[in-house]
Amino acid sequence: MKVDIPKNLWISSAEVDFLREGLYAGALALSLHFTGKPIESVELMSEVLDPLTKLTDGVTLLNAKRDAADAYATAKGLEHVNPVMLVVAKTIEDADEYGDILKSSEFFGGAYADAVLVGHSHFDHAVDVPHLAAAHGCPVYGSESVRHLLGLFGLAEQAVVVEPRRRYEIGPFTISFTPSLHSKLLLGRKVPMDGELTCGSLKHLGGREYRCGQVWAFTIEVAGITMYHQGSADLIDDEISTTGVDVLLCGIAGRLWSPNFTRRIIAAVDPGLIVAHHHDDFFRPVDAEMGYSFNVNLGGFVEEVAAVDPNLPVQVLEPLQTVRGGGAGAVAS
Repeated sequence: MKVDIPKNLWISSAEVDFLREGLYAGALALSLHFTGKPIESVELMSEVLDPLTKLTDGVTLLNAKRDAADAYATAKGLEHVNPVMLVVAKTIEDADEYGDILKSSEFFGGAYADAVLVGHSHFDHAVDVPHLAAAHGCPVYGSESVRHLLGLFGLAEQAVVVEPRRRYEIGPFTISFTPSLHSKLLLGRKVPMDGELTCGSLKHLGGREYRCGQVWAFTIEVAGITMYHQGSADLIDDEISTTGVDVLLCGIAGRLWSPNFTRRIIAAVDPGLIVAHHHDDFFRPVDAEMGYSFNVNLGGFVEEVAAVDPNLPVQVLEPLQTVRGGGAGAVAS
């Protein structure tokens, strides 16, 4: 079977050789059909290949397209795009097989593996965790309370009760967990719904039953970037060993009850960029416009950061906003 390859396709000669030798014809034909470039004909294998080979070929081509598109967009000063690969399965069984391959730690070094990280088990952090775990069949990293929550849904085997400062390899990511604290939102005196989640049945699992449990901050390392996620606006200063981070993902709700929170977290992790979060009103319906949580004072947080370091940038992301990084010091787009 003959398939046409553009002469000036934005891939290297080694990648062209790979296309000639490895890719099955259908995927290649679809990927190159609409280029409108001068062409040459090459012979390709036409036999049906096994799922692992087909997925490996497809992702290799996808990565080549991504690299080429990124290089072109950078050179032309254009907005970057994110190429996608459509995987079509004939049956549910085939789809499950493809999913198992894609999410395995062996496939491209686990680059497509899924995981959920949970900082604590209040409802606004954990209510959708069992549903994500069930939908993706992925592990959930967090506290003993999180494992208990998953157990109520029959998913306890997917829970990983984390150990402080142990390094967990999840695909291209390295994750470590730091003991932390929740802010004392009840007039500075008490953490709301404190203690362990111990509810015995789904029938009785209401908002107040989502007890806080152990609180974790976590460090995320990937592609030369280090991020520190502080999901609750208090900390144990002496527990933090990660410093000089590229990005601090900083939860700011409740910080007014934690003395000098902003100054302390900046001093502890010394970030190059702060992305403020946990400032939205999560009691609003999901189809309503976003609003600020009570007494969060996002503008005041920006002023607090400037008082510590006037050159330290603060950003806030829009819902579903794409974030693109390109090395140390990368920022949100």
